[in-house]
Amino acid sequence: MLPKLIALFCVVLILAREWSTGELPRAFRAFLLADKRPMLAALAFLSLFAALFSLADTVVLNAVRSTTLPVAPALFSFGGTLGRHMHPWLAAGLCYLAGVLGKRGSLQDAGRGMIFSAALASTLAYALKFILLRARPYADLGPFSFFNGAGLFQDDRAFQSFPSGDVAVVSGMSFYLFCTAAPNPLRWALVLLPLATAFSRVSLNKHWPSDTLFALGLGAVMAMAVWRSLKTRGECR
Repeated sequence: MLPKLIALFCVVLILAREWSTGELPRAFRAFLLADKRPMLAALAFLSLFAALFSLADTVVLNAVRSTTLPVAPALFSFGGTLGRHMHPWLAAGLCYLAGVLGKRGSLQDAGRGMIFSAALASTLAYALKFILLRARPYADLGPFSFFNGAGLFQDDRAFQSFPSGDVAVVSGMSFYLFCTAAPNPLRWALVLLPLATAFSRVSLNKHWPSDTLFALGLGAVMAMAVWRSLKTRGECR
């Protein structure tokens, strides 16, 4: 509970400061004015790929849940912890605050970009959840059960499978850092973070593999769109 409260406090404090200094409106304006065609094309391709991948959802789900790899428990535990309890938001908030207190513009920019990327990815993810209303694996309705409107009045959590909000948030933040860390080869380690969260959600029977695949790509697309728009407008230092 305490990490959630600290994370919420950090995010609210950052948004208030960003608004008062005019940085948030400028960043949002930069994103709105940027060319959206690459982002829309990437999302269309991602949607098609996720739809095709859903044909293998049951097989992949069973394979992940039955894996006996020695590293699997540690990987799933790490991914689950990373994706829950607002830990990514806390990390982004602390990064931003460290930049403000230490007068490091690059850290401040990184925190701002991480929060912006994750906010866009999670907003779209949760909008899709309530539009598509896909049944989660534990609902035992199969991978092709969508538009379960009645579930909103029964167990709404059981019908918000597509896409994974946790993976979208972790992916958005991780890939924003991935973009800013170029050309450092160590940045590829950041890709492991949303992957670990994705495997964790599948192993817990909370999401179909295609849910997490789309969310991972969604976060990456939003992060790259934000990074490109801020860089073009000169917001990134």
